[in-house]
Amino acid sequence: MGVISGGCVAMIIEIASQGGFGGIAASALHKRIDVDQQVGPLRQELCEAFGPAELARLARTPCNNCADRVTYSITIIQGSDAPQNFILREDQLPPDTLDLLDRF
Repeated sequence: MGVISGGCVAMIIEIASQGGFGGIAASALHKRIDVDQQVGPLRQELCEAFGPAELARLARTPCNNCADRVTYSITIIQGSDAPQNFILREDQLPPDTLDLLDRF
């Protein structure tokens, strides 16, 4: 792993989801994204959307309508640092970030 343009340390993003309407299993996902393996613009987009500081900020967003929402467990692994885990509800993630998830 190295350093990405813009000073973002390369990372692995692990994403799991659960819940949704009635806990429908179709909403469950498990993805592992090696940011270092992505092309430049996509790499930077992932770095900005899933950086630990950004995820921590989003996790502090109050719940507007928590019922029947998908919940994402996002783990960030950066180099030799301890993995960081964030639990976010679907309504806490910006639409652009959700669209980015759909690309993988």
